[in-house]
Amino acid sequence: MKQTLRTALIITLLWSSLLQAQSLPEPPQNVRAFGYDSHVELRWQKSSNPTAATYRLYRAINGDSFQLVRSVNPNDTLLLDFVRPLGSNLELEYQLFGVNALGQESAVPAQVKTRTFEMSDEELLTMVQAYTFRYFWDFGHPVSGLAR
Repeated sequence: MKQTLRTALIITLLWSSLLQAQSLPEPPQNVRAFGYDSHVELRWQKSSNPTAATYRLYRAINGDSFQLVRSVNPNDTLLLDFVRPLGSNLELEYQLFGVNALGQESAVPAQVKTRTFEMSDEELLTMVQAYTFRYFWDFGHPVSGLAR
């Protein structure tokens, strides 16, 4: 009984020291947002400090309060946020926090603002061309260039 209590005490002390030693993660760097007609493209670079287990994305619409949109894999550097159901010509502000394994968010988020707008045919065609090029550049087969 005494040994069990001693073991439990040691485990508790080790766990509490681990919690205190866990540092707050850094948010991703160089966050950029590009607004389109129906979605926003968010791009960033991974944090130089690899303590982030995930990222949390928050969004504010037209100056309202921030709401959690989703959690993002820390290996991702691109996210598309489809906002058409929320309206058109929106003013959007995003916050991206790093989150460690204990669920603690970074002290200061990466912030960025953008807006959606009605696209002309020319703007739509330019967007489709850029997305098509990026698809084959990033995901094409290294030899043939076709989809994998």
